[in-house]
Amino acid sequence: MRTSIYMFFVSLLIFINCSDNNSKYRELNIKKIEYTNQASVRFDDYFEIMDTIIIPISRKNNLNIMYISKIIEVEKNKLLVLDMSNAALFLLDTLGIISKQIAQRGNGPGEFYSITDFCIDDKSNIYVLDRKGKVGQFLSNGDFVKFFELSYLHRIPDAIKYLDNGNFLITSFLNLVEGSTKNSYKFVDYFGIKYLHIYNNEFKKIKSFFEPAPEFEETKGQLVFKCKGAFVVNEIYSDEILAFSQDGLYRLKTYNKTGELLKIFEFDGSNFENFDFPAIKGLPFSTKSRKIGLEKIGKIIAGHSTIRGINRIGDYFLLTKYGPYDNYYPEYKTGVEESLAYDIFNYSNNIVTPIVSDIYGKYRIVGTGGKGIIYFTPFDPDEENIVLFKAKLIL
Repeated sequence: MRTSIYMFFVSLLIFINCSDNNSKYRELNIKKIEYTNQASVRFDDYFEIMDTIIIPISRKNNLNIMYISKIIEVEKNKLLVLDMSNAALFLLDTLGIISKQIAQRGNGPGEFYSITDFCIDDKSNIYVLDRKGKVGQFLSNGDFVKFFELSYLHRIPDAIKYLDNGNFLITSFLNLVEGSTKNSYKFVDYFGIKYLHIYNNEFKKIKSFFEPAPEFEETKGQLVFKCKGAFVVNEIYSDEILAFSQDGLYRLKTYNKTGELLKIFEFDGSNFENFDFPAIKGLPFSTKSRKIGLEKIGKIIAGHSTIRGINRIGDYFLLTKYGPYDNYYPEYKTGVEESLAYDIFNYSNNIVTPIVSDIYGKYRIVGTGGKGIIYFTPFDPDEENIVLFKAKLIL
């Protein structure tokens, strides 16, 4: 029975493409990777704390960081800190002192409706992504330069990466047909999956990645980026783009910086825990918002982890996911940060090697630095301070 269920899941992942334009994807080598879950793996077993940064929540000058959403290490003792709850970007030192607020909520120059992400280029210029479809450029000292408007078709952008060829990778919904404007628009019929877009340094669209839908002529011949349940922030590895998606099993796709699909890796891990597979005989496979699982009488009786993000740490990448959950383990609730778990993979010489799965710890990864450095915060809140840890990967 276990074999039947496994084969059923695999069959859902087989890439089927009816278009001759996509025939080259069928020729790609899909490598199956398996690894064994390790029980009771602790966060402290793989990360050694190097420094602790205390950030006071309340300040006399009203420069307050309430919640750390993302960190980029820009210098040895300087950090760019995004607080999405306040739509604000700060320059912070390792003593917890805010030296400058770079971006904030508002309607003026250098102000944003809602900041979803930011990145820096090879000249340390800062690019801040607004949910309303624009990118703000700042100099390395935090001075505002200009706004770039993104294509109106690509609404609700939520992630941005700089590619070392000078282009940018931006994710968003693409839910309007070509030619739509703010005054005249029409929704596409195949709306529902997030998309990747490559923009040049003037933020003119070069290429989009999205899932082909055979019944719609407009999608034929397009590159594939399939991600049901939750979008995954993508990581840039030298000349390749890594895109994690999930549909029953993990799937990792690599692209070059022009958007050409290079290789597909598939691997399973933490799909189900402590569940009697024969009990699900004859039940339908159900895809739901933010989770994929098996359903019985309207209740989720088993489910596997939902991928949340990916961070590069040297030659490794750290996959953040929601921990496995089912009715027997109510503490693992989808969408609850305390249920986060982590998998570590090595990626070198175009080979993906699973290292360890299901690392649990009451921590949230917020950024990475050079030479295997990560930054994380504890889940347990402190009423007066934000505690930020700097750690290194131990392997």
